[in-house]
Amino acid sequence: RENISFCSGHGIRISGKKLGRPKNYADSKAEKKAAYKDNTDRIEVERKFSLAKRKFGLGLLLTKREDTTRASIVLSVIAMNIDRLAAMLLRFWKIVINIRFSYRQPVCHGF
Repeated sequence: RENISFCSGHGIRISGKKLGRPKNYADSKAEKKAAYKDNTDRIEVERKFSLAKRKFGLGLLLTKREDTTRASIVLSVIAMNIDRLAAMLLRFWKIVINIRFSYRQPVCHGF
């Protein structure tokens, strides 16, 4: 009850099934739409955490002190951002190269 009152006092909407006995009537369309959006947002966040654990080493932190653990987490997040920026830059240069060579005039050897 304290959690629910805290969330409602701060404008936080709690998603998920309510505890207790289920309702006799079906959920409205708006409630179903909000639940679907919450679920898709949650899946996207979990996918990012999974990527961080699998590819950037957040699944196995071997540090013992709190400050070194925080530093390794920050470095993993920075590596994720650099990877994303590098992928965006690579896509940009591929587009530029494709545009550059698509407008190239054919070479004619005056026969």
